[in-house]
Amino acid sequence: MRLLRAGNGRALGLTFSPDARALAAAVEGRGVFLWNLDASGPPVCVNPSASDRARNLYFTPDGRGVGWLDYDGWKVYDRDARRVVRQRVSDPGQIFRLIPGPGGDRVYTQHSFPQLALVGWRAAGGGWEREWEVPTRYLNVERLTVSPRGDELAVLTRSATDSPAEHQRWKLELRSTVSGRVLSTAPYPYKCTFDPLVIAPDGGHVVNLHHQTVLVWARGNTGDPVQLCDASGKHFYAAAFDPSSRYLFAARSDGTVHVFDAAGWGCRVRFDWGIGPLRSVAVSPDGALAAAGGEGGEIVVWDVDLD
Repeated sequence: MRLLRAGNGRALGLTFSPDARALAAAVEGRGVFLWNLDASGPPVCVNPSASDRARNLYFTPDGRGVGWLDYDGWKVYDRDARRVVRQRVSDPGQIFRLIPGPGGDRVYTQHSFPQLALVGWRAAGGGWEREWEVPTRYLNVERLTVSPRGDELAVLTRSATDSPAEHQRWKLELRSTVSGRVLSTAPYPYKCTFDPLVIAPDGGHVVNLHHQTVLVWARGNTGDPVQLCDASGKHFYAAAFDPSSRYLFAARSDGTVHVFDAAGWGCRVRFDWGIGPLRSVAVSPDGALAAAGGEGGEIVVWDVDLD
């Protein structure tokens, strides 16, 4: 086990590099940090003023760039040049959510004023070309997520025109990453939504966290999700699948990480390092490492051995 520190602030987002030799974190009020896990030195703060939108930070497929969305646009830190580069798209409105596709050649954005929309982009000629657009003026859309396979987007939606909107039920939608069209829907059992949506690497399950409940939709199931409830009253804040899709790691407000076995959704093991409530969790692409981030800027990294 290894304990990393990034200053006093909630670790809202974590991601491993493709080779699992680096770890990036978005820390509330402190910015974006980058660790070389092969070294023992302090992290590099690549952007000290990044907003909480940076929680969806990511590595580029070659591992040489770390990207995130900020209030003033989409940014990528070039690890070789050691500088931040701004990416530009001809957006129809202000971007407030950005999710890259796993191949690096597509990106998906959600926009607000002056034009509410979901937009799919593809790399073209050194820039980004709009591939499709779904207007969302009459649709509330939350929790935009792309599948690890890059073929589907998951969102939670409800009508913005039915009155009163706050009494309308949400539903889970799976949409095509190529066209934006709806592929399937399933009911969401609550009137309010919480972070995050997580799609298993094999596409077999979609997960959402709601207070002390983990919601699980199986592939092809258009009915109500399985609900994994915890009588302790402690909230789950973040979740991540391992690359085999066999295990779901869920970080909780009591400072524990629960590892659920997807075969029957029993809790296989619990981890507790005594660093307080955990706000983020990640598993490395090779499944050998996991990391969890706390509310005080502490991040624990440990070896995974569940077999």
